[in-house]
Order: sequence, then C-alpha cells, then structure tokens
Amino acid sequence: MSCVLKLLRAVIPLGIGVIGLFSVADRLYLVNGEQYPRFMAEDVGAVEFDDLNRLQVSPCNGDPLEVYPKKDFWVLRCGYDYFHGHTFISHANPFANRIRQ
Repeated sequence: MSCVLKLLRAVIPLGIGVIGLFSVADRLYLVNGEQYPRFMAEDVGAVEFDDLNRLQVSPCNGDPLEVYPKKDFWVLRCGYDYFHGHTFISHANPFANRIRQ
C-alpha cells in the first residue's frame, strides 16, 4: 500500500505541473503567437461585431470575450484559460465595421 501512496504523491504533483505548464504555454502562444492551432478552437466562420454578444451570452456564459488577431484569422476566447473557457476562430475582423478611417 505504501508504494501506491508514494506513486500517487509523485504522479499528482507532476500532473498538476504539466497542466499548469500547458496553461501558461497556451496563454503565451495565444497572446504573442503569430498563429494559433486550429484544432484547439472551434471554427465559427466570419464573426461580425453584432455576433460577439451572441457568443458571449450562449457559450461563454457571460464571461469576458477576448479577441486576438492572428496572421489569417482572429481568435476569440471566452474567459482567460483554455480549460474553463471556449476558443473560437473567426475568418473576419469582428471590429472591421467599427474602425474609424
């Protein structure tokens, strides 16, 4: 029994560390990266400014919605982390019609 406890004492902190490392790496890549892995986000097509409210109410449950421009698309993230939030890809700038020229 003591071997199992020793193993659990080693595996649990290691698992927490791996999850924490993934969360930090995801956040850094989301904010600073030129691209974002498409398999980690749901493609929602071309989202316009008016669609942001719909996304924030339904899948985001009122959490803040962050928008990050990438090379060929925009990443929309509900909440602040990958595990608790939802991540979407938009093929259009949601703020395009709001930018003053």
